[in-house]
Amino acid sequence: MSDGLRLPAPLRYLSLLLVLGASGNCLAMSLDQQFAGLASCSVEQVFLDPSNQQLSGQYFVERQLQPCDLDEGARFCVKDQFHGLAVHAIGIPYRGPFSVHALYLDADVQTARQQLGQGFDGDGVQAPLLIADPKNPGGSVLYCDPDSQ
Repeated sequence: MSDGLRLPAPLRYLSLLLVLGASGNCLAMSLDQQFAGLASCSVEQVFLDPSNQQLSGQYFVERQLQPCDLDEGARFCVKDQFHGLAVHAIGIPYRGPFSVHALYLDADVQTARQQLGQGFDGDGVQAPLLIADPKNPGGSVLYCDPDSQ
């Protein structure tokens, strides 16, 4: 390439940043991808470490999420989608013997069940539970608690 076709250094860096910024969204992990194992309750390596407050799980790390509530689990307030259903919060393990992963949906149980379809019906394997959200009338909670199944 001749020097006459090269961009000045500041423009090269700016164009690189624009390319990285434009492609960054394509590389971000979706909630569907992070919780792909939820249908069989096999969500692994997604937790908040209580000893050093480090998040595990690419979805959480990429977005630099901070919990909106901490108890035995860590609850993250979000606005996202899981299989086309609006999600307003995510629960992941934090401390104690609890290993619950939960998605707090805006849809009621019947609507969520219809939208999620057969992939979440158990079919002989461990399956998540779908219950009405006691703190959000009209909403539901899709969760896996291996200790209670």
